Amino acid sequence: YLQIGDEKMAIHEAKQALLNKSTFDAELYMIIGFAKRRLAKYCEAIEALEEANAIVLAENNEVSSNEFIGRNLLSLGQMYLYLGDINQAKAAYLSASKIHPNLRDKREAYSSYLICLHYDDAISNKEIFLQHLEYNNFFDAEIHPFADQNYQHKKIRVAYISPDFRRHVMCFFYQAFLRNYNKERFEVYCYCLNEEDEITTQFKGFVDSWQNVMELSPRAVAELIHNDEIDILFDLAGHSAN
Repeated sequence: YLQIGDEKMAIHEAKQALLNKSTFDAELYMIIGFAKRRLAKYCEAIEALEEANAIVLAENNEVSSNEFIGRNLLSLGQMYLYLGDINQAKAAYLSASKIHPNLRDKREAYSSYLICLHYDDAISNKEIFLQHLEYNNFFDAEIHPFADQNYQHKKIRVAYISPDFRRHVMCFFYQAFLRNYNKERFEVYCYCLNEEDEITTQFKGFVDSWQNVMELSPRAVAELIHNDEIDILFDLAGHSAN
């Protein structure tokens, strides 16, 4: 029922199953949690997912439980963030980044943790910076930098990469520096990671080079940027979506 999008029936059947106390109680609470989340009943969803994790932790089977708990923690982090409970969101995301066995999910969890830091009035800019440096730990084994090049450009090449060169709240911020840069001193390149619309078309007319790279792998995008001999690259999305 959850898979076909009938959340109410999924909750009903899961609750019926819980009455028959079985070895699947943790999974049943997880189903209730994800169904409640889809229904935007976040407090009830949180309660169910916390119960699911508590059951698994009590069984103390670390190998089989890490992925289950990690997935639930990712969802809990998002819902705590929706509710404005920054400390709980931070804790859930950070725990997910440590416990989840999958590297991609570890990265996603830590990236979301970093987003939460920007909503925490108690943390200093220096601490935010130091926590961002820790993100490198999820990539070191994979990254192979390109060889240094000595560029000889008449103009400084500045590039921007974003999934939001489109009708999006961020376009109001981007427009000013895409439209008004000093064309005698700078060349501006844009690498677009989104489906294009009329805002994208407008932006294209402002800059020297525009390429849509949403279908390329991260490595291929990096190679393209390297071959374009970019001097300064700005990532306009940070740790937000896409």
